[in-house]
Amino acid sequence: MRKGKQNSILIWIFAILLALASALPYFAMNSGTPSGSVYMGSIGNGFDQASYLAWIKQGAEGKLLFSDNYTTEPQSGAFFHPFFLVCGWFVRLTGLEIIQAYHIIRSLLAILFIMMLFKFSELFLQNFKERFFFTALSALSAGFSFMFSPKILEYLNSTFLITPYDLIVPEATAFMAILHKPLFLMALILLLSSMFFLYRGFKNMKGKDILLSILMLFLLGFVHPYDLATVYITLVLYLIWTRADWMKWRLLAGIVVISCPSLIYEYLMSSYDPVFREWGKTLTISSTPWSYFLSFGFVFIAAAAYTAKRWGKYTKTEIFLLSWLIGHFILAYFPVRFERRLILGFQIPLALLATMWFYSAALPFLRKHLKISPRGAVAFAAVAIALTFPSNLRFIYEEVFWMKGNPANYCVLITDREAFSWMDKNIPADSVVLSSFASGIYIPGLAGCKVYAGHYDQTVNSKQKKREAGYFYETATKTGFRKSLIELSRAEYVYCGGFERAIGDAGLDSLSELEKIYENSGAAVYKVRGKLTDLLR
Repeated sequence: MRKGKQNSILIWIFAILLALASALPYFAMNSGTPSGSVYMGSIGNGFDQASYLAWIKQGAEGKLLFSDNYTTEPQSGAFFHPFFLVCGWFVRLTGLEIIQAYHIIRSLLAILFIMMLFKFSELFLQNFKERFFFTALSALSAGFSFMFSPKILEYLNSTFLITPYDLIVPEATAFMAILHKPLFLMALILLLSSMFFLYRGFKNMKGKDILLSILMLFLLGFVHPYDLATVYITLVLYLIWTRADWMKWRLLAGIVVISCPSLIYEYLMSSYDPVFREWGKTLTISSTPWSYFLSFGFVFIAAAAYTAKRWGKYTKTEIFLLSWLIGHFILAYFPVRFERRLILGFQIPLALLATMWFYSAALPFLRKHLKISPRGAVAFAAVAIALTFPSNLRFIYEEVFWMKGNPANYCVLITDREAFSWMDKNIPADSVVLSSFASGIYIPGLAGCKVYAGHYDQTVNSKQKKREAGYFYETATKTGFRKSLIELSRAEYVYCGGFERAIGDAGLDSLSELEKIYENSGAAVYKVRGKLTDLLR
């Protein structure tokens, strides 16, 4: 077998094994599910997965444009997202249960991401071992946060604004995306593809590469528009640094004009759609630059060492990578509300520079002073990657441990899951359901309905509505308040399941406005009767 084919097989094996391994934490979480409950397949921020399922559900129902089903305020219903649309088509075509389909998509994208990383590396690294090292380092590495106790990390954050991104910010590391963020995986694939074709296009001035880069950027803008800023600022810095001629500047201007319709669309949505305008007010502010040192650890140090070693002698390849890094730093502290969302992909140029240092400085030093063999070099490379991985293990451990003490954050009762399935089959899509905040997290994705309250930043006035929805189910709540909230929420149905009954005995059977249309041993669904329903429509 030729060596090239062997190398190709090796990278495919690595990609598939990593995708399979990323499922293991979910099996560990599932094993801790209490009796009578169902694990909902989430790890990390379950709100995000629930919101992704809500978008995918609308795609599976045949919609091309989506609405925010976590709030009942009037809205345009004109949100377009090709990634969730295609995911919805996948659910519809396969007939798979939506959470199962979600994780199959995540695993397939993890494999595609690894292969794209390896392909991207050919622009900068020639040797297979170097390219494999970079791919593994990008996919697996994290920082130093695992070394510190939660109290110390909290102290660093509260006192010095040093945040352990590698433990809590999914945009920070590729491993977090592989583990539980298929949206970010898709964005990284498109980002890498865009950078790949742009770098080749500006280097060789080939029209095919430029056209492909524009296509990738156009798609990227609708999938994760924040990353367009990363691409644009990288190219601007690169052209300035390399003293590019006016032809390349005109080319860049053309690329921006053709690829930016998504930014115009996003601006219009956030400016004129009342729900999306409120959603856009969510703050995701960056912490101090020391957070990068903490969160990227050895990779950050190695990249800095290579940058210092090559000071004043940078090739255009190195300038491109440094422009990418510097651009990320600028964007991360640009005065916008979503600074932290702009760091997706930062790890990639960092890992490339770290790889260059490892093979140009670290290994030559070891060969010279320790006389290590080629096999020893491979072993040392594996150890180097392993030293960057512990924060990821800590994240998984803490999630499994946290679930044991707080299963309600990850599970619902079997009776609730059965009720959601019944609602999916028997209640029209986009019907408004009044439930507790906890049930509202799941209903849009599993039943395709709108809820009054169910997501901390996709529900307008979420804190107030969470309190109101909870108070609705308290035993001592007056009937007048319940009737007024049904009217205020525009509810067509009222749900009462495990989370609601844990709050109190709402006595919904006694409300003449409600008709019970479904019941199992732990959950019930009520329809709002007569004139009230007609008025609310």
